[in-house]
Amino acid sequence: MDPGKQPPAGAQAVGEILPGLIRRLRPSGEEDTVRLLGLWEAAVGAETARHARPAAFRGSRLVVHVSSSSWLHHLHLRRAELIEAVNRCLGKRAIREIILRIGPCGT
Repeated sequence: MDPGKQPPAGAQAVGEILPGLIRRLRPSGEEDTVRLLGLWEAAVGAETARHARPAAFRGSRLVVHVSSSSWLHHLHLRRAELIEAVNRCLGKRAIREIILRIGPCGT
């Protein structure tokens, strides 16, 4: 806009409307995802956290990457326990299913 021109009536600065727009467009459950990443080790224990990391959280389904097939098998047997522990830390029943996949997990 030219320095001498006035903005149209009713116009708002981008900085005023952008924060509200971002909040409305943010996928639902994003706050739970951020909280889950922060409490993962406390929920599952240090040893498990070294070999498994949340990779995606959509709806009530949590995808977890694990470091090896042996950890995948071990955690598969503990899925119900993991779901209960994570939900307890989140303070609600946000996760109903855990899908385990071999993938990058920070080890």
